[in-house]
This record gives sequence, structure tokens and C-alpha cells, in this order.
Amino acid sequence: MKRSSLAPSTKPMKRTPLRATRPAKTSAPIMGKCRHCKAPFERKSARHIACSPACIIALTEKSAAKKLAAEAKRDRIATKQKLIEIKPLKWFKAKAKKALHLFVRTRDEGKPCASCDTILRNTGKPGGDYDAGHFRSVGSAKHLEMDLRNIWGQCKHCNHQLSGNSQEYERRLRISQGDAFVDELLSDNETRRYRREDYLVIEAWAKKEMKELKSGKNKNNQA
Repeated sequence: MKRSSLAPSTKPMKRTPLRATRPAKTSAPIMGKCRHCKAPFERKSARHIACSPACIIALTEKSAAKKLAAEAKRDRIATKQKLIEIKPLKWFKAKAKKALHLFVRTRDEGKPCASCDTILRNTGKPGGDYDAGHFRSVGSAKHLEMDLRNIWGQCKHCNHQLSGNSQEYERRLRISQGDAFVDELLSDNETRRYRREDYLVIEAWAKKEMKELKSGKNKNNQA
């Protein structure tokens, strides 16, 4: 009699050997520094930036105050710009003149006066120790008032008591700059019409040159 194919096998069953299970890995806590009190604390997420509710409130108040300050600054700048826009032309001219004359006085400090042998020294006197004097006076050559070719360091005695000491000014200017320079300046009678933008450019240029001039003098003093 044939054995049924459904009969149980007589071969012994293989058993999978038991393996020891490894304990689950535990990640180390992520530490951070509180943005308010700077104390170390355990962070729960990337957005967790403060160690306590009190620090969160303090950070919120600080952020709000910073925002208000920024808005106030923008308002001040806008208000200042509006005030500048309604200023008269002479206001811009005065600022440009002040910056340009300060540059000339600084540039010529330690040099002889443009019209005499007096050495120009800055001792901090009220009103300044010397002037930025014009070779062709502002009264006779208004168009050269802002022309650097026409402005040089000059002692107050020559500029005020001697009304510019023009003859000696010209003689010395011919020696230092040449006849062609002086002749060109004397023959320059072209009318200039300065706008507000022109005065702003002059002021910005003079301040930039002044900064570079001071930087160069400081380096020379340190050497």
C-alpha cells in the first residue's frame, strides 16, 4: 500500500537559534544656550531658544522694543529728508562752503601763508587760527567762490587787515603754481550757476577728501 503524500514528514524540524536583542539606542540630549540669560539648557527642537517662560517673555519684549526703535529711526530719517527738501539754496551753499574751507585749512596746515611767510598752525583758537583765503575775492569773482584753484590757506592778518594782500598772493602763487596756472585763473570769467545738487556734491567730496587727508596724517605721525 502506497503512503499518502500528505503524511507528516519524519524528518526533525530545524529551530532558529535564539539571539540576544540589543537595547534601543538612546540619543544624547541636544544642549543649547538660552538667548536671553545665556544659561545652558536642553533643547526640544530647533525653535526652542529660551530656557524658561520668563526668558521667552523677556525675548519677546526685547524684539518688540527693537522693532519700535527701527520704526522710529525710519521715521526720523524720513522727517529729516523732508526738512532738507524744503531748505533754501543758501543753506546747502553754507554747508558746502564750510566743508570745502575746512579741507583747505587742513590741507595747508604747517605750510606758509599764501601771501606771506607766516606758518599756518592750528592751535584751536575760537574762529580758527587762519582762513581759507581767495586769490580772486568773492566780491569780484563770485563764480570762483567754490573753485579750489582759487582757495588757499591764508593768515588772518593778510586776509582781513590787508584785504587779501592780493599782489603778494599773486606773486607767490605764480612761484608755486606757475604763470600759466595764474593766467588761466585770472582769465576765467565763465558764469557758474550752482544748484542744490551741486552743493551736495561739493560737500560730499570735501568730506571724503578730508577723511583721507586725516588718515594720511595719522599714519605719518605713527611712523
